[in-house]
Amino acid sequence: MAADSPPDAGRASVVYLRLRAFAELAVTEQARLRDQLAAALAAGIAPWPDDGRVVLEAPDGAAIVGLGNPELALDAAHRALAAMRDESLAVGVHLGPIKVQRLQNADAIVVGDGVDTAATVAGFAGGGQALFSSAFREALAAQAPGPARELVPAGQFVDGRLRAHDLFLHDADSAWAGRRRRTVFGLVGIAGILGLGLATRQVLKRLDAARKPAVIQLDIKPWGEVHVDGQLKGVAPPLNRLWIKPGPHTIEVKHPRYKALVLQVDLQPGEELEVKHSFAAPAKKPGLLDRLRFWR
Repeated sequence: MAADSPPDAGRASVVYLRLRAFAELAVTEQARLRDQLAAALAAGIAPWPDDGRVVLEAPDGAAIVGLGNPELALDAAHRALAAMRDESLAVGVHLGPIKVQRLQNADAIVVGDGVDTAATVAGFAGGGQALFSSAFREALAAQAPGPARELVPAGQFVDGRLRAHDLFLHDADSAWAGRRRRTVFGLVGIAGILGLGLATRQVLKRLDAARKPAVIQLDIKPWGEVHVDGQLKGVAPPLNRLWIKPGPHTIEVKHPRYKALVLQVDLQPGEELEVKHSFAAPAKKPGLLDRLRFWR
């Protein structure tokens, strides 16, 4: 499956690389993790020939879609984890159907359960850990029975759509092996639609743009408590700038003597929003003496 001419449909191994809590990190820490993700991707694609895999961008990392023996995907997962210098990376591996949809502008997107499920599996993985789906383990057993026997049960996990997933760990993760089965609720399923990347550098460039935090500039007089989605972020001044993840938010600026300023915003990656507000006492209603003076 060459990057510039993938098949329209088929089954493939998907190795989903997820950066944990990426959006909540400081900008300098995000930059460091992006560099490490590039190294992890380079290590992960090494087992496959160039015409046997493609790299996809993803909202929280990247994914490798590869053809051939599933043992290549097992190797790729461990190579990617080894390339990271800390536990910021979680990996999910699945084998399932994918389809390339070609758009009118000649671009293409990859959709299908293969990508969607790999992302869900990665969402259950802990830091520095790889989890494997039962479908992947079955496919691996058919091609490489020895490595398949090294995948031990990690438990049953339930996603936000109430779908159960029997997941497995490689024997290298033996600290997790043998623990009682557990059920985890609340993981929101993703659409399973990812943009087709042509090279690691292009993937990371688009990932960088998509994950860039929004900036809120604050000019509050005389002062006010700044809340974002109900959480106190500080008092402005001295607070004059906030970095928050893109998306819809409720911004409130409160002062004990005045009516609060409430804003509903939907911020784009990298967008800068200026919030200027001066708290002032409401205009005084004219009293009886004022009205008498008016009619004199």
